[in-house]
Amino acid sequence: MARSLLARAPARFALAGHSMGGRIAFRVMQLAPDRVAGLALMDTAYTPRSAGEAGEQEKAERYALLNKARLEGMRAMGLQWVQKMVHPARLSDKPLIDAILDMIARKTPEIFAAQIKALLETPGLDAVAGNDSLSDDCSLRKAGRVEFSATARAHGRRDSNSRLVVIEDCGHMSTMERPRK
Repeated sequence: MARSLLARAPARFALAGHSMGGRIAFRVMQLAPDRVAGLALMDTAYTPRSAGEAGEQEKAERYALLNKARLEGMRAMGLQWVQKMVHPARLSDKPLIDAILDMIARKTPEIFAAQIKALLETPGLDAVAGNDSLSDDCSLRKAGRVEFSATARAHGRRDSNSRLVVIEDCGHMSTMERPRK
């Protein structure tokens, strides 16, 4: 995905990545950091799937969602997925939930399967997260909390162009849940 993006992108560009897009952005930074003029990372992680039981649980949960998508459709899968991904205060926001479900329903189970495969097989991008071209390394924690390591905080202070923005009371879908933040 990163190579495909780089093949179509201009010589120098700004890049924003949300969720899996953030992982792709990290990979772009690995491959061509000099081409990236600016980088925004939202609700993403740079670590690989956890090892052991936690990693197997994540894999099982993702494949259970895929099975639901194949049997009941993408919208039905999305309705289950969104329960853990949107801040609890916004679960009753019907226009928001409908917009998220509409977005999900435009994709197919085959696309979803390819995304799951990519997420589960992505190696750690720790080396990129420590790259001087990046100002922060971050990973999403449940209920929209973003945690930054001490080294990332120190690095962020060294880079006067970087900015940390924490969106309170927000889940994984920050661009849709709190677009004005």
